[in-house]
Amino acid sequence: DNAGNLEDVEEITIKIDTTPPVIDISTDAGQYTRVELITFTIVAFDPMPGSGLVSVTAEFEGQVMSDGDVIDPFWLALGVYNFTATATDFAGPTSTDTGSFELIATLESLSPTVTRLCEELHISKHGICNSLQAKLRNAMRQDERGHTHVVINMLNAFLHELNGQRGKSISEDPYRILEQDVRYVIESLGGSA
Repeated sequence: DNAGNLEDVEEITIKIDTTPPVIDISTDAGQYTRVELITFTIVAFDPMPGSGLVSVTAEFEGQVMSDGDVIDPFWLALGVYNFTATATDFAGPTSTDTGSFELIATLESLSPTVTRLCEELHISKHGICNSLQAKLRNAMRQDERGHTHVVINMLNAFLHELNGQRGKSISEDPYRILEQDVRYVIESLGGSA
């Protein structure tokens, strides 16, 4: 100062956060059938000397997601689905992670699909529910015996009945998912529908 007083030199350490946050979004498996629930896991943190997270956002099919959210893929079309998560810290750096899963059909998933459609009255006639389930039970028995060609024939008979009930006791959306699933299974067994 002007009087000649001196102060001891002091040091101040300033930490500048130039490190982006770390974020990871995932599901508990890479493949699902429509009768399996999908759980999302989102982990985000700001590594030292972090300024702290200002936001963490995640999205699947236009829907905002949070850690631990569970979705029911029942009405989704078969195929690969992507999801993203983004974390931003107070200093500004941003990180994004993406992931994907595949929605498939299996011979084993067909019966629970029909059961749900029947329970929710998307297949309106009890007799049609029973007939479709009987075809699937027979196909499963033939699959256990290793008779793939018989399984394919039974699934084609299932499709024939499904087509006959389209717009009658089976409305369009349930028809669409069952038809897609059965064709997928037939193709996975090496057949054609």
